[in-house]
Amino acid sequence: MTSSPSPASAGSAPRPAPPTVKGKPILGASHLLGPGMHRRLGEAHDVYGDLYFFRAGPARLWSVRDPDVVEDILIRDRLTWQKTGSPAYQTLAELLGQGLVTAEGPQWLKHRRLSQPAFHRERIGRFMGTMHQLAEDTAQRLLKAADDGADIDVAHEMLLFTQRVIGVTMLSIDLAGARGQALAEALDTGVHAVEVRTNTLLRLPLWVPTPINRDLVRTRRTLDELIYGLIAERRAQRQRGEGAGADGDLLDMLMDATDEDSGEALTDTELRDDVLTIFLAGHETTSNLLSWTFLALAQHPHIADALATELAGVDPLDAARPRATPSLLDRIVDESMRWRPPIFLVDRVAQNDTTIGPYEVKRGDLVLVNLWALHRSKHWPDPERFDPDRFLPDAVKARPKMSFLPFLAGNRKCIGDVFALSEAKIALATWLPRLRVAPTGVVGETVAVTLRPTGGMPSRVTRR
Repeated sequence: MTSSPSPASAGSAPRPAPPTVKGKPILGASHLLGPGMHRRLGEAHDVYGDLYFFRAGPARLWSVRDPDVVEDILIRDRLTWQKTGSPAYQTLAELLGQGLVTAEGPQWLKHRRLSQPAFHRERIGRFMGTMHQLAEDTAQRLLKAADDGADIDVAHEMLLFTQRVIGVTMLSIDLAGARGQALAEALDTGVHAVEVRTNTLLRLPLWVPTPINRDLVRTRRTLDELIYGLIAERRAQRQRGEGAGADGDLLDMLMDATDEDSGEALTDTELRDDVLTIFLAGHETTSNLLSWTFLALAQHPHIADALATELAGVDPLDAARPRATPSLLDRIVDESMRWRPPIFLVDRVAQNDTTIGPYEVKRGDLVLVNLWALHRSKHWPDPERFDPDRFLPDAVKARPKMSFLPFLAGNRKCIGDVFALSEAKIALATWLPRLRVAPTGVVGETVAVTLRPTGGMPSRVTRR
């Protein structure tokens, strides 16, 4: 099912009309967007099939959960389907700048090429000991809460843990103190503003002082102060001969890197954009993955008990290393990313008139690669059931490869996939043999760039 570079020519048979969600005058089906959109867009697939069309105000949108069409968009026809023109990425760029997530074309390739060495498997292997040490710090706080009989917000603990990991390994700073708290709070406000602004039909310029615009501008100012301050500190250290150079952390590597075409080093603005993007992408999604995994295990204590038995006496670093046959820990992490994908939706914009399957698409149409729905398609029977055995080797072989995309695919596949999986598995292998986590209330889902627990995850922790 490959899209073509142009729609049917005059005189050819007319293309069929796509399944279309009916809407209201002017607003269209904009009710599908906004809070809870992951479930509404997914439920529409159950009614309209694997590919449907809808309007939201003047925008023309498609939602896709067909693995073959997704492969067209992300891989085979990636030059047709790009981020250029996407309201989501334009708004995210207002916060993060033009880094790895938001940039396109030569600018993206430059940033990807300069950042890639930081995520080589050998370098990540050197980070694993630090991941374990920081996971042990979190374990002690969780065990103290267990001994004190005090409830604790596990989602917040996961955020602090992943924030410290990315800070220490990539930037050589421990964000356990006031600076880390300020950064976390600023990003929390910022991603909420991005989500609201993205799904607003009329996006006014940032200089118009709407509440959301003010939040976004204030957050950007705070982030600029924090990140440019960090860059200035590092430059001063390097002038004193204290920088680690090419064998140091990500920031040192980026400061030393030069573009192979121009020979130019990155500007402070480019450094800011890359550091901020990697910081956000490097901790937010993994934090949510860990939180959702705790929830799944609390709802399935027999799986949690089996995992604790598997991990008993196992070095957490060994538990995180690849193996020929996936362990229960491997399968639980994969099923968690299917069940509650931290990145639940990505979009691309048609750069020219084209087709999706049998349907005609106009230049500027927005396609939603609906990962929430993709992970609940016909290839996943009883999709709300949490079942790690879905990822036994024979079951994996029986499904289309593109039916499970926790890190996307193609040239825009997440640069930090191995880093995130290593971190998550080391952390779970450190914590789960010693403790249980039980949320104390109903845990909802909030859409704020990623899929996160609503209002955190207040929980009771007990020792095993």
